[in-house]
Order: sequence, then structure tokens, then C-alpha cells
Amino acid sequence: MPSAWIVTTASPEWVEAFREAGWEVEAFTPPELVPATQSQVRELDVIVFEVSEGRFFDTFEEICRDKLAPVLAVVPNWTFVDQVFEAGADDVLAVPVHLVELLVRARWLAHAVKVIRTGKLRIDLSAETVKGGERVIHLPPLEYRLLACLVEHIGQAVSHDDIALDVWRYHPKWGGTLEQVKTCVKRLRQAIEPDPHHPQYIITIRRVGYQLRNQAQWRAATRSS
Repeated sequence: MPSAWIVTTASPEWVEAFREAGWEVEAFTPPELVPATQSQVRELDVIVFEVSEGRFFDTFEEICRDKLAPVLAVVPNWTFVDQVFEAGADDVLAVPVHLVELLVRARWLAHAVKVIRTGKLRIDLSAETVKGGERVIHLPPLEYRLLACLVEHIGQAVSHDDIALDVWRYHPKWGGTLEQVKTCVKRLRQAIEPDPHHPQYIITIRRVGYQLRNQAQWRAATRSS
């Protein structure tokens, strides 16, 4: 089931339309959203944000900057288009909004823009970029494929064999042995972990393989450490 945040002060029918279309939805007004971003842990597919004239734009900019999910901005008129794109919106609609188009745009964004955030790590699979806070992390192709494999199964244990199949594809030149998987995980940890000797993001699951913690698991682990 796809999930969305809908941020609006005057359009409750959007919430009902998304729920009737099978989305899991949480609705906010902009003043509520800042504390929500700090406590919410469920993975998101899209954020729909109604940008009002002269109101709550700083909150909109913060949401775009945090990139918890692709952002679809709904603006009062087309004079706002450049402004919301510069703030970081992924797509934009102007009122009056047709519900079918709103749902189609949201669904397209959820599939086309794949951004995963866990802790301070932000992984954009569509742009193939990785950031740790404000730092851009440049990964070699093999380490990036490993990270992308773990992202696709975020929060779940991925076996050594599945990693080898996905990352190396058992290519006779590249291999994909257990030792190669371990070495690649070590290099990836050195690139993304604050302390590679005490990893917070990529966890070893004994006798199975590895797991990339999702946002909920990361927060729980950092609270207990």
C-alpha cells in the first residue's frame, strides 16, 4: 500500500480521494508538520503540499530540504512555479486541482523518484546519489550496487547469496564469493558509517547476511546506544 503525507489547510477532499484509491494517508496542517517530521518513522512514498500565498513557505522549504519523500507542490497560480522548484519540489500542480490528475501525479512520483532516508543518510536511487547530512558520498560502482541492493530490501535481512546475485550477478569475471561480499560491505561501511567499527546503518545478521536499517530501526538503535 503506498503511503503519503498530505499537507493542506483547506482541501480535506484530497485525503479522502487518496484513501479511496488505496493509499495510507496522514494529513497535516503546516504548523503541525515540523514536529511530525522529527518523530515520524514510517517510510513515505510522496508528500503533497498545498502552498498558500505567503504562508508556511519556510515549512515547505524545510520539507523539500529534508527529502523524506518526493514532494508534489500544489500552488495557487503559476507564478509560484519557479519558486517551488527552486525550493526543491519534484513536481507541481496549480489550482483548480482535478483529483484524478492529483492521484496520477502522486503515483508517478512515487514510482519515478526513489528517495530513501535513514538517519542522516539520504539515498536517491533515481539520481544515483548518496548524502550523509550535507556531505556528498561518492561510491565506486560496486559499492553503490551493494547499497542499492540493501535499499531495495531496507529493514530486512538480505542473504550473502542474494547480494552476490544482485550485485555481481555471479559473473565469472567479477565473482561474488562470500569473501568478496564481506570485503565490499567493509568498504561501503567505511564510506557511509560515522564509525565503521560500530556500524549503525549496515548491520550483520548472523548466519544470514546484512541489513540496511530503516528509519524506525535506526532511531531505535541510536536511542539505545
